[in-house]
Amino acid sequence: MPNHADLCFPHARRSIKRPGALSLLAASIVAGAAPLSDALASELIDFYSSTGPYLAPVFLSANGETAVGGLANNTGPAQVGRLGGRTFENIGSLNGGATYARGLSDDGSTIVGVSEISPGGNNHAFRWKNGVMTDLGTFGGNYADATAVSADGSVVVGQAGLASGSMAFRWESGTLQALGTLGGSDSFARAVSADGTSVVGVSSLPNRNLHAFLWQAGAITDLGTLGGDHSTATAINANGQVVVGASFLAGSSAPHAFRWSAGTMQDLGTLGGYYSDAQFISADGSVVVGNSILADNLNNRLFRWEAGAMVDLGSLGGSAVQASDMNPAGTVVVGAASNTQNQNQAFRWSLAGGLQTVDAWLADNGVPISSVGQRAVTAAAVSDDGNVIIGQLNNGHQYLARIVAPAAPPVVSPPPTVTPTLPPPSAPGSGLIDVDDFMAGLSAVRMQASTITLNTSDLILNGLHGNPMRGLLPAGNQSIWVSGDIGRNRQEAADGNTGLGEIGYGVNLTQGWQVNLALGRTADVQHGPVGSHTRVESTYVVPELTVQLPNTSAYTTFSLLYSRGTSDIDRGYLNAGLQRTSQGDSSVTSWGGRVRLDLLNAFSLAGAGFTPYVSHTLLRTRLDGYTETSGGFPVAWSPSTARSQISRLGVDAVKPLGPSVTLLGRVEGAHRFEGQSPRAEGDLLGTGGGRFSLPGADYTQSWLRVGTGAEVKLGAGMTSLMLNVTTEGEAPNYWATVGYQLKF
Repeated sequence: MPNHADLCFPHARRSIKRPGALSLLAASIVAGAAPLSDALASELIDFYSSTGPYLAPVFLSANGETAVGGLANNTGPAQVGRLGGRTFENIGSLNGGATYARGLSDDGSTIVGVSEISPGGNNHAFRWKNGVMTDLGTFGGNYADATAVSADGSVVVGQAGLASGSMAFRWESGTLQALGTLGGSDSFARAVSADGTSVVGVSSLPNRNLHAFLWQAGAITDLGTLGGDHSTATAINANGQVVVGASFLAGSSAPHAFRWSAGTMQDLGTLGGYYSDAQFISADGSVVVGNSILADNLNNRLFRWEAGAMVDLGSLGGSAVQASDMNPAGTVVVGAASNTQNQNQAFRWSLAGGLQTVDAWLADNGVPISSVGQRAVTAAAVSDDGNVIIGQLNNGHQYLARIVAPAAPPVVSPPPTVTPTLPPPSAPGSGLIDVDDFMAGLSAVRMQASTITLNTSDLILNGLHGNPMRGLLPAGNQSIWVSGDIGRNRQEAADGNTGLGEIGYGVNLTQGWQVNLALGRTADVQHGPVGSHTRVESTYVVPELTVQLPNTSAYTTFSLLYSRGTSDIDRGYLNAGLQRTSQGDSSVTSWGGRVRLDLLNAFSLAGAGFTPYVSHTLLRTRLDGYTETSGGFPVAWSPSTARSQISRLGVDAVKPLGPSVTLLGRVEGAHRFEGQSPRAEGDLLGTGGGRFSLPGADYTQSWLRVGTGAEVKLGAGMTSLMLNVTTEGEAPNYWATVGYQLKF
């Protein structure tokens, strides 16, 4: 059923944000996107998915830890999702039909809205809490719609159908209470005070005119008009004592904004034109912000009213200005405005700086701004202190912009003896980030850091130690060796080098039983997008046991690995279009093992012996948490653990060319059982930051490896060289294994 107030006042704001409902942490949640199957709790999250449904946040809890909205890219009936704590929930429906959210309690536990009681059927209002959706009922009609909820979620307001007409309601403790009308057939609730005691809206009179009302303590009060036939209320202040909206004047065909308090409706006037309406009211009721037409009756402007004076907030040179949000104190307003080229630009208005683009606001506060790149076209919400803004860029991505005031140095008298201490990490700075790109960069850098050691550990076991049959010793013999791998890994968004080297000792204890022990070092460098750079160094040990199965040519090799090292990570990103870097370092540990079965010289062809083999490698890598320093948007990373299970099937070929030279060859297929790298989780530091949890990157799970090389007798020992290439996979694209072994 249509809302007559909206028909009468087309410029009236359709949803009211209670002052203080958007915290600094909340400001960053409308960031981007993650497929629902991957969604975990996160207050800074990339929500977007090109293939499946994803959460499109609309409502935020007071502390910003819970987001509620519709599921975009959804092919079925409309649905509502809730992301809170560390849990994503599809809140369901009353009976399988389309569901829409209309409000969220301050603590994020209660959602109100409307749901079809059957697919394609009538709508009923609902209240969802702790996984339970409650039908709020009707007054005998065929529909009900919840429009707002109190701060603690205990009171819901809206309107429900009667046998004839609609009735504003207030629901509490299971009781649906009719608020009555002003003598007509319809009433509609628009907003509720934080404590749930006061409700404002619009009601019809016996003559079918519409008037704003205030309901308190069981009584509905006609707020009157400014002399005309109609009025409507749009917002109410924190304690329920001040109401704002719009009303027609006597003989006028357009409304004026009003402020009602203590029984008096005050005309706030206009900026010279015929029209104005109130959108926002400050928490204490002293400041009102809304729209007004100028004296030319063409151009729209924003006004700010305080202490009896209406002030034009200005423009960016174009004809239109539209507000999206105001902070609770009424000192900062954000929105979108057209410039002289009729392009939309995001703006921020403040008492101190006036109306300016978001870019100009950043520049005025010392943030370098790139002259090329994306442009902020909307500002959707602002934090309570006015220093964090979220909105949309002209590429459709969401952005987060913030200003962090430098801390004043403390004035402290030095003690007689001062003990030197390390400086604290640098404080997060100011700037503007494209949140979608920023999130993608976080995920990419974390994948590098968490998987480099994992993949290098696999290379140790299946590169340097990838052919245990070439190291077999006669009974009672021993050997020592030195060997190494050097390779290159080039991927779509990054490339780097891998190097490792080791020394080892082996002994054949008795016929068919051989023990090896190797000690080595690794060094990996990976270069990523926007100047990202990751370096991992570690020390490892590999004990190994090879056992010949009795009366066969089959050998089983059991290998273990443990490594410990450090990672130095420079994460690059764009801050206001300019490249910046945040640095950090962490400890990294890897452990695991491999079991391999070789059928030594199972068959021969053209003088070459062929050894089929099968192996399975199981590895774990843990990257400790760390906190970045420098840059405008540093992150405190959570620990993460990467897992790898890879099975291999292949054949080794050996062809002697003489007493001193032997040719080597290998063909191998590999399959990794994991489909994704670990999630990237942590906290964006500073004002506007918060918890994030991003899906891991997809692995290439199957690949082929081909190798060729030779062994050449050199002095008392044997030198070997093996060149390897792979198709796309988690191993290096190409690498060389070089070694020298001395048997005695």
